[in-house]
Amino acid sequence: MKFTWFHLMPYRYLPEDFKDKYRSVWVDIPRDLYDPKVGHRLYNDYLDQLEFADQMGFDGLGVNEHHQNAYGLMPSPNLMGAAMARRTRNANLVILGNSIALYNPPVRVAEEFAMLDVMSGGRLVAGFPVGTSMDTNFCYGEVPATLREKYHEAHDLIIKSWTEPDVFAFNGKYTKLRYVNLWPKPLQQPHPPIWIPGGGSVETWDFVADHDYATGGGPDSVVLGDLNGDGKVDQTDVTAIGKSSFPQLTYSFGANINYAGFDLGAFFQGAAGAAVNLLTAAPLQTQELVNNGNAYAIAKGAWSYYPSQGIDTRATATYPRLTTIGNTNNYRNSSFWIKSGDFLRIRNIELGYNLSTALLHRVGLTKLRIYVNAVNPVTWSSLLKDYKMDPETLTGYPALKSYNTGIALTF
Repeated sequence: MKFTWFHLMPYRYLPEDFKDKYRSVWVDIPRDLYDPKVGHRLYNDYLDQLEFADQMGFDGLGVNEHHQNAYGLMPSPNLMGAAMARRTRNANLVILGNSIALYNPPVRVAEEFAMLDVMSGGRLVAGFPVGTSMDTNFCYGEVPATLREKYHEAHDLIIKSWTEPDVFAFNGKYTKLRYVNLWPKPLQQPHPPIWIPGGGSVETWDFVADHDYATGGGPDSVVLGDLNGDGKVDQTDVTAIGKSSFPQLTYSFGANINYAGFDLGAFFQGAAGAAVNLLTAAPLQTQELVNNGNAYAIAKGAWSYYPSQGIDTRATATYPRLTTIGNTNNYRNSSFWIKSGDFLRIRNIELGYNLSTALLHRVGLTKLRIYVNAVNPVTWSSLLKDYKMDPETLTGYPALKSYNTGIALTF
């Protein structure tokens, strides 16, 4: 196992009331909140921290690319890589990375990465993220419908420019170059190791598997299985999972007991042999915070790791890392979301006591009964226990509980 010290380089001095006055830290954050003098200090502090991580023996120093935000002050992580290439000696420079579909022409990435690899003595790890919508679509104006196609073409051009021994022409759909002749070429041959940061889409996982790359999607995500054993996870691994959503058995039973003036009656109802797909049966309760949604009980088991705050659920997490945007890897049909719909419910229970007739006759009564009853007081269900979801009404109001007490008189 190897460890990378990863730095986002955030702007740490936003006003205390930022979350109340501004809608986002990304894309349209007001520019007057940035102080270049503070930024100068932060850049140098952050580089000092990365250099210290190298001295402490970390295997990698990680930086990445984001635009127009206070979340990460690195529109060009390659500049940080260049600074670290001269000031560090041992750790790999993990540039995660360049959003290669944004570069015109993409050989600019190939050139700068080759420079970093040579400057660092062959310590570069090249990251090729597809990029977030905030960076690629909003900040750089790329068309979402063609972004992935541009990404694939840029990838092919960069790899060929690193590995092709002779000058060549490239006639792609988005990039056309009469001469591709990379100087310098990378020190690591045939090229530096490639990581694909992110795991938010099946297409990215397919791309990683097809090219035998490493990916940034990790222990905070749902892991999909290679069911057919062909060495990759794709649509050919889709199979039937779970039972029918309709129970194989519905049942009810009751009992009445009378003793020494007391009477107890109960009526039970239940179902068995049903499976519930939480993604389709209760999407609002399961896709926590997505599209600024609410957080429900299921989110308590979310993967989280904030050691400075004493938070670490990596070993006990029962839910992926929380995100405010959709994640097609996590939020797709899988056995992770299939839960048992079995339940047993006390539909009604009543306890009563009848006073003796000898006593009642003295006061002119034929019968007096004191009772207390409850409707839906207890339900045994893993859905209710683990996720606070009523097994009979997953997305609506739960079955109401009611409690009553009274006296029945007969004259």
